[in-house]
Amino acid sequence: MRYIYDEERGLRYKTVELIEAQIAWQPTIDIQSKENRRCVWVKVAYGETALRQELRKVDARWCPQRKLWQVERGIALAMGLADRINGE
Repeated sequence: MRYIYDEERGLRYKTVELIEAQIAWQPTIDIQSKENRRCVWVKVAYGETALRQELRKVDARWCPQRKLWQVERGIALAMGLADRINGE
């Protein structure tokens, strides 16, 4: 239940929300949150050239010493790389 106020007419409406259907849903990732803006290290195999190209498009950086890609956590999660994040 919530209220809607009409200041011109001086009225308050009480509204209710009805559930018509229920389906499975996965929440989207808020890549702008402070937690998701921090950088993480991601493992990518040498032969995964398409994935490496996608990482370059989102400004990820390759670290040859670590042999890992550095990218914002939210972007890594949005790309489906959660299981490849090193150290989480």
